[in-house]
Amino acid sequence: MNISQLLTAKIEKKTLSLIKHAGLLADSMGLSAYLVGGMVRDALLGIRPGKDIDLTVEGDGLGFAQTLADDLGASYKGFEKFRTARIFLKNGFRIDVASARSERYPEPGMLPVVELAAINHDLYRRDFTINAMAVRLNKKNYGELIDPFAGQADLKAGVLKVLHSKSFTDDPTRMLRFIRFKSRFGFKADERTQDLFESGLIKNVFDTVSGERLRDEMLLMLKETKAYEALKELRDCGALAILAPGLRLSAKLKVFFNRLKEEEKEIESDKINNIVIMLIGFLGFSGDRAVESFMKRFKICNEWKTAIIQAGKAKAAAKRLSQKLKPGQVYRLLKDTVKEAVYFLKLTLGKTAAVNIDGYLKAIKRVRVLVTGDDLIKLGIKPGKKLGAILGRLMEARLDGKVNGKREELEYVKRYLL
Repeated sequence: MNISQLLTAKIEKKTLSLIKHAGLLADSMGLSAYLVGGMVRDALLGIRPGKDIDLTVEGDGLGFAQTLADDLGASYKGFEKFRTARIFLKNGFRIDVASARSERYPEPGMLPVVELAAINHDLYRRDFTINAMAVRLNKKNYGELIDPFAGQADLKAGVLKVLHSKSFTDDPTRMLRFIRFKSRFGFKADERTQDLFESGLIKNVFDTVSGERLRDEMLLMLKETKAYEALKELRDCGALAILAPGLRLSAKLKVFFNRLKEEEKEIESDKINNIVIMLIGFLGFSGDRAVESFMKRFKICNEWKTAIIQAGKAKAAAKRLSQKLKPGQVYRLLKDTVKEAVYFLKLTLGKTAAVNIDGYLKAIKRVRVLVTGDDLIKLGIKPGKKLGAILGRLMEARLDGKVNGKREELEYVKRYLL
């Protein structure tokens, strides 16, 4: 079956142009190149795929990726052990390139040992039949669908199937992907896949996987449009209790996710990590002990830990924030709290608190103290906590309109803060 017309209809022109360029380059290098992964699946589903491109090359994928990156004036990062590479374009596009390969898992849950192979062997190593399809990109037979495991038929039937009986054992992160795809597409599992999934839960195959890999899959789940539904499925099947004992899934989280979606543009313009806010929300409605064990199990980085912990501590300020406050008072309450935690408060507290926090977020973008640390040192103030505290008090005065301009700031320091 040739789906070139479908690709043209569903894939954006700029993305399609990059894909065709890759096919021409493969021809010039005597290689066979294929479009694989979610872009193929989504096009067949009639969904407009994202911009990121996944390519597989029979042969030297690393050499192909390096040449393609040079052609496109893009940066390149290769991973020799896995025969894969990533290309970063200046316009934000990303192209993943892999050598067609087979995989062997020395132990359950371990990263695989890879060997070069033909495209059909490469597709067999994937998670589900709906993700095990490829499209030829070479000029000859461009657009031909390679579908050795009837993935297209499963797409039409709305069925999730693993490719072999060891799929979940070899890589238990596929169990989280299983839940994620079920929630995203509303698909059902075939009987064998469901049995294998339940067997994996009974055996707790998650114990064979590193916390980092589980974390990355959990973050992908949080990024889903139907994140709450996926988390609910995770809870209902018993996986959440295995992965994070004691962690509750509150109905309030669904409201939080909906409110967060409404704030996406503002968060993006503020250059704040949206996924951290989602993670804070996910953990924010659970007990402290469960949160601590989650952060340890899933290897949450120190920067994100700080945001999660600060969000928990900031709850103490909720009562004050829910009163009518001056901008300087709000600043005093929130100045040492990272923005991700501040947004969590904005989205979970009442209307008065949200107004206070919104005013604070807007004010700190436009208001700056003009007096510097050097200016304060000249007044005899030694570097340290006192100096920082004075600058903080000056910011409060600026926000409340008590001072305007550097001269008035210096006078305020001399009169009230020394």
